[in-house]
Amino acid sequence: MPIYLGSRYEKMPIKFFSVKPDADPSPTVYYQFPSSPTVQRNYSIYDWKDGDRIESVAFHFYSYPSKWWLIADNNPQIIDWLNVPVGTRIRIPRG
Repeated sequence: MPIYLGSRYEKMPIKFFSVKPDADPSPTVYYQFPSSPTVQRNYSIYDWKDGDRIESVAFHFYSYPSKWWLIADNNPQIIDWLNVPVGTRIRIPRG
């Protein structure tokens, strides 16, 4: 998967490794969220429904579908937003 300029992963450390001896190395991105014990995060929990798209969920919570990245950044466990299983609990940061 390419890492595009302007991506949230653009400036993260990248390691290349191969799981098979003769295979081309694949990039692995190490992304760490900034955290501080003094900062309290406020989230809503949302259960993913059939037919949901990240843009429509962003529109529901923020009135702007273009703010989908706020949801993606706060749910790094979800790799493929086009195939989120129904019932997956995601965090929606409060504005």
